[in-house]
Amino acid sequence: MKKCLLSLRGPFIGLLVSLVLCALLMLAVGENPALLWEASKSTLFTSFGLGYSLFYATPLLFTGLSVALAFHCGLFNIGAEGQLYIGSTAVILVGYLFPELPGALALLLGIASAALSAGLWGGLAGLLKAKRGSHEVIVTILMNFVAFALVDYAILYPLKNLEVQNPETVPLPAPYWIPTFQESFGLFPSTPVNLSLFLAL
Repeated sequence: MKKCLLSLRGPFIGLLVSLVLCALLMLAVGENPALLWEASKSTLFTSFGLGYSLFYATPLLFTGLSVALAFHCGLFNIGAEGQLYIGSTAVILVGYLFPELPGALALLLGIASAALSAGLWGGLAGLLKAKRGSHEVIVTILMNFVAFALVDYAILYPLKNLEVQNPETVPLPAPYWIPTFQESFGLFPSTPVNLSLFLAL
């Protein structure tokens, strides 16, 4: 328990420092820092606000882990965002190709396809470093832009949802959706936070 509490010390100090800096910035532009607390009470500290915060934090946890894993190997993976885009698009593609799979198999295939495709995309930087001596920071940064372009193309053409005018993909079939906290525990109603948060943790 003591080790767990000590591991939370860094994030807690980071949160306090960011709050102090934010309050100082608000003072510098002539705003009352108390507005920060009022805004938090009506957003983050509500079921709806906390649910959405956890929802948006989940992909950040996954991408942070991919950076941390590479860092433990002595490498800098700056391409986590592009890998996230590639992995997300891979799930849509698998759902598009196999829409009728049963729930458990669809979930496993969706997670595996996202992890494998994002890993292979990141692995290209590793291959270039091993074979050509290319620096992983430069390669992964540049590969982000290639990933964005590929995903944009997929959204606008082969995977485009033709029923709407917005640039979005075809809907992901229901078996591929990870159960939400509302469906599983009755928590955070009207928010999309789901059980992938536990997978990230």
